[in-house]
Amino acid sequence: MGRIAVAQRSSDQRPPGHFERPYFVTPHAVRRFQQRIADVSRADAIRAVQALLQEPGLPVDAQVRDGKLCVLYRIERAGVLMHFGVTHDPAREWPTVTTVFGRHKRTFKHWKRLERREAYKRKHGHYPYHIRWTQQEQEVLEALRVQGYTLKQCEQIMHRSDNTIARHAPKIKPYYPPWTEEQITLCLRLRARGVPCKEIGRRLGKSREAVNCWLCRYRRKQLKDPQKRRTLELIRLAPPNQVGKALRIIRKEGLHRCPR
Repeated sequence: MGRIAVAQRSSDQRPPGHFERPYFVTPHAVRRFQQRIADVSRADAIRAVQALLQEPGLPVDAQVRDGKLCVLYRIERAGVLMHFGVTHDPAREWPTVTTVFGRHKRTFKHWKRLERREAYKRKHGHYPYHIRWTQQEQEVLEALRVQGYTLKQCEQIMHRSDNTIARHAPKIKPYYPPWTEEQITLCLRLRARGVPCKEIGRRLGKSREAVNCWLCRYRRKQLKDPQKRRTLELIRLAPPNQVGKALRIIRKEGLHRCPR
């Protein structure tokens, strides 16, 4: 009964499709959740998995299979330890939850080797030296960087030192998806209301630096237009509570047109 209550609380009572970070939960993952975590209905299991993976933290392991990045998240709620296998497929819009299981299980072949590395680091304060860098690790590092993970995060996920990660990742540039029209419209509306960049980034699923850089580029682009630059100069002269009225007067009188 305790596990069932945990799953029901984790579902957050939200209908499917109303999560900021949606996932596609496979039927196999639903059955494994019902068998290994909590015996709940299919809809409740999907909502529970979606809610638990909204802020999963960093993956504890990663591997590339058939050109797809497979990561493993470890989440603990109310004493219940859960592991979620998530696959990032470039052909799919959402990440895919492939399987769910409870306590310790060797999901990848090199799991035991990674545990030995972590035990060595806890004892000596650093990872063991002279471990050959493999092609599999190079593929994993490239896939993690494409997903936007930083070098520090890659170090923690791959259980490698910062020098090793930096030596093999200098030419890898992370891929940042382009802004959609909906994101641009929402960003401009929120910024016009005075919402800080950090809050805008949280709503758009982007970092504060990304929002700030995009606003700077947008501002430079707008200032290249003489009419828009003159309009902004006139708006600055208006009181803060009468900007809308000043903008209507500027457009009506044609003051935004540059004199010839």
